[in-house]
Amino acid sequence: MVTSAYILIKTASGFEKNILSRLKELSSVEHADLVYGLYDIIMKVTMNNSEELDSFIFDVLRPMEGIVETMTCIIAPER
Repeated sequence: MVTSAYILIKTASGFEKNILSRLKELSSVEHADLVYGLYDIIMKVTMNNSEELDSFIFDVLRPMEGIVETMTCIIAPER
């Protein structure tokens, strides 16, 4: 089942634009923007299944230099 999610990212100071640029190059990232508030970046991703989302978060996103914290909000299916 296709899984989409919004991921909020907190970065270390000064890393925001570099991380945003890198995220926009990834094929699974539909949209990414800098935002003001508790988090620095919000992005929408779509994966083929929840295992791919898990791999993206733990193997691609969190190891990126400058990422301090993430919060994932999985989109509920429409009824």
